[in-house]
Amino acid sequence: MAESYVPQDTTAVCTMMTNGAPQMIKITSPSNVMYSTKTQPFLTIIDTKLSGSFQCKAPAKFWGGLQALALGIAIGAAIVLTGGAAAVVIVAACAISVAAGGVALYKMAHDCDATLEKKWSLPHNKVRFNQEKAILNRSYLDCPKKGKITIIMDPVVAQRAADFISSNNNKEAMMQMGSQLVMGVITGVTAGTSVVVVGVTGALTLALYTPSEAFGDTDFGSSNEGTTSTISAVGSDAVSAGVGAGLSATRITSEIGGTILNGNVGGILQGVGHEAVGRATGNMSQTAGGMLSRYIGHYGLKADNYAGYKGIAGFVANIAIGTFADKYENSLAAETIEKAKDFNNSDAKNGINVIAQI
Repeated sequence: MAESYVPQDTTAVCTMMTNGAPQMIKITSPSNVMYSTKTQPFLTIIDTKLSGSFQCKAPAKFWGGLQALALGIAIGAAIVLTGGAAAVVIVAACAISVAAGGVALYKMAHDCDATLEKKWSLPHNKVRFNQEKAILNRSYLDCPKKGKITIIMDPVVAQRAADFISSNNNKEAMMQMGSQLVMGVITGVTAGTSVVVVGVTGALTLALYTPSEAFGDTDFGSSNEGTTSTISAVGSDAVSAGVGAGLSATRITSEIGGTILNGNVGGILQGVGHEAVGRATGNMSQTAGGMLSRYIGHYGLKADNYAGYKGIAGFVANIAIGTFADKYENSLAAETIEKAKDFNNSDAKNGINVIAQI
């Protein structure tokens, strides 16, 4: 079987990319083994430097989701609290949101540096350049950030792959942020009208965000969406749901079914994501607050509508929203992996005129 050797500046794509642009592979140390017609050195297993960042989806989803969740709690608190009580919760939540957004931007720009810690897999086992095994078109790199980087010799195929993968990954991030924003608002609105209860509930929700992501995201090796949604909803339920525990299941189911879970949940979440959260890495406009206020008013989530069992209502709503979002995100991630394999297979016979027999 013949495989092409790989010169410097060959394009590559990553299953976690969001920037829509293939990156070029660079040498990490000087080499004197050159591809003559291109005057470029051949690459080896240690050459894992990239021309730029793929803008990894992992920090975009995790930190962007935390940013949106905190912002949602602030918006929810603003709806049900007044005066100084509202200011305390809103300022604290907004501070977390701003910090999370800053971390997201930094990590998206720098997480691809992690490739320098790894070596290419499936090199040529006999041919070495400057004492290191030569890599081939079939070689790939498992990034410590969970991505898989593959070599695409044809720049046209590489661009098509980058477009598809980035589109799916950005949809994932948008759904993550949109769902967390809505869940944050529901948490703030249904926790009650006491600054202590809203504050404690919001803090619990934010604290449980990390373990809920670990349980529910396939990037962490899990697909247990039901568990993650329950964990992420516990914060909104733990403090305030007990008040309405004695209400009949029929009444609760009817009220929630007719208000929170009515309609197309997927359409609502994606709409919020595109309209309000798409600019979350910049300065969030007041459009988000107005849009969500209208949404809450339309679906009957104002505090006085749920006197006595607001916490249970929020708990059930957040489980439904979180489960839907996680299933959607995980299905996109699975599709991305399969499609990336297809692009790589379609490029298998491409390469330069220096071929290795293996």
